[in-house]
Amino acid sequence: PAQQSPHSAPSASRRAAWSLSDEVEPVGARPCGTTAVGRSAVREVSARLLPDECSPASVAGALHSLASAHRRRGRGRGSDDGGALCAEVAALTERAVTFAQTRAFRAQELASTAWALAVMQCSHAPLLAAISSAAIPTRCEFNAQGLANMAWAMAKLRESDEHLIAAISSEARARICNFKAQELTTTAWSFATWRCADAPLLDAIASQALRSMPTWRPQDLANTAWSFATLRYQHQP
Repeated sequence: PAQQSPHSAPSASRRAAWSLSDEVEPVGARPCGTTAVGRSAVREVSARLLPDECSPASVAGALHSLASAHRRRGRGRGSDDGGALCAEVAALTERAVTFAQTRAFRAQELASTAWALAVMQCSHAPLLAAISSAAIPTRCEFNAQGLANMAWAMAKLRESDEHLIAAISSEARARICNFKAQELTTTAWSFATWRCADAPLLDAIASQALRSMPTWRPQDLANTAWSFATLRYQHQP
């Protein structure tokens, strides 16, 4: 999903992380090769998170930026052991667990952190569980992009918390008119990856897609068609 830089007034640590990446690119349901960002650079960013700047925004921003650099530098070069990179960002993820468990993360920071873990192929069970638990009661605070990002990240990491899936479905249906093409196709891809044929949501996605489909890119069309075919779901207009 197209990910906006979610934080303002970057700290020194976040500026260091952002310097590793030329830009933040969309992920969506598109396959992407990854190799590790230089691990010494990751360690440096983690080490520079000083206590006075260890805020929820700083931690989420640093993880997001490192993930963006990881994806940007790794495109087209094969794949890397996500576990090794997870070890390098352990200091950040441990802080993130605390922020998620204490509800210090805002909705945008929850989605951004989940996205970062998925891009770095870091299946950090305690953090993912904490993000899911925090996201469910705050689901109404997510925008369309945040819902799509959360769904994509959890599906990518093969996390299938049925309560979170139900919450995402409910909120997505309630605001489906605000979903753009990439958010629609990403959400459909996520539910197909979960093998969750949520008929009300799929009908809502299809109806919204039909309104704007003439302007869609071929890849969005292909991803959405794949999702509905995978779920063996046929929309009846």
